[in-house]
Amino acid sequence: SRGGKLASWDLAYVACLGLGYMFVEIGCVQRLMLYLGTPTYALTAVLLVLLLAGGLGSRLAGDLTRDHVRLFLAALVGYAALWMLVWPHVADATAQLPIGARAALAGLTMLPLGFLMGIPLPSGLRVVSRRDQSRIAWLWGVNGATSVFGSVLATLGSMHVGIRMVLAIGVALYLVSALLWPRVSGPHATPPVVTQ
Repeated sequence: SRGGKLASWDLAYVACLGLGYMFVEIGCVQRLMLYLGTPTYALTAVLLVLLLAGGLGSRLAGDLTRDHVRLFLAALVGYAALWMLVWPHVADATAQLPIGARAALAGLTMLPLGFLMGIPLPSGLRVVSRRDQSRIAWLWGVNGATSVFGSVLATLGSMHVGIRMVLAIGVALYLVSALLWPRVSGPHATPPVVTQ
């Protein structure tokens, strides 16, 4: 049925977001460990920036149209891929800077990433709630479960296939989310308005 297909797209969308977020976050922490010197500095920098910037992105999400969200998803995929490819060169060129300057530089480069990562989930929940409010609890649960699962997979992956591959998987998962967005948010996903 159409409702069953929509439910599958919704679940796949939030699952990819949960996994993708953790793969990108863990990948960033792993990359910044060497740059900032200790795991504590790296974890603090990544969590602080991603959570604060993500909160701003989430706040904006309520005002975005379907097409705007699609553009932000494309920007997220592009920026995450760019950061993955360019950051090692930036780190090599600035490795001799004081720790404060390195932390500030790392945080600045991740601000757009955190902002963009904060948009997809609330945008998806908003469009789904308009057609089936009862599904929201399930979507929160799936996103939370995949986030926990993703943190374990990403940590293991960084040890076995490398940090670059972990980041690449995270980018790929966000790309899948972007491809799913038209199915989650499209005109077919919204029930017709009954007029008197």
